[in-house]
Amino acid sequence: MTETMNVSSKRMKVILLGDSDVGKTSLLTRFSQGYFHICYQMIIPEYSNKDVDVSGVKVKLQIWDTAGQGRYRVIRKGYYRDVAGIVIVFDLTSKSSFDNI
Repeated sequence: MTETMNVSSKRMKVILLGDSDVGKTSLLTRFSQGYFHICYQMIIPEYSNKDVDVSGVKVKLQIWDTAGQGRYRVIRKGYYRDVAGIVIVFDLTSKSSFDNI
């Protein structure tokens, strides 16, 4: 839903966490833009906005796709501030991607 947000709308920050190559960017692209972007490697954190209706309340989600490489784990700490939700993503075929959560 891409309606204009009204006065009663809420803004919520959500972050995606997980190792690199587990599909965070693909999930974000599919949810926010409606298609899968294949063969995309994240270099720096980025975000996408998505307006949704939750029980009649307009919610503007700001979804942050954090880079999954280990060297970015320190950067991630700043993204936890004011977060309303976290989506933890791992690869079912990779036990280490689950263990690293």
